[in-house]
Amino acid sequence: MLGEMIPLEQTRAYREIVAKNQPIWLEEGCEEGRRREAERVAFRLLRRR
Repeated sequence: MLGEMIPLEQTRAYREIVAKNQPIWLEEGCEEGRRREAERVAFRLLRRR
C-alpha cells in the first residue's frame, strides 16, 4: 500500500476543495461568458459603422 499512487481526483481533500469552490467557479464562468458576449456585440456593432 505504501507508495501506491492514488489519482488526485479520488482523494478526499480534492473532493472537498471542489465541492467548496464549485459555486464560485460557476459564477466566475458565467461572468466571463457575459463579458465575452458583450465584447462580441460591441465589435459587431463597430464593424457595421
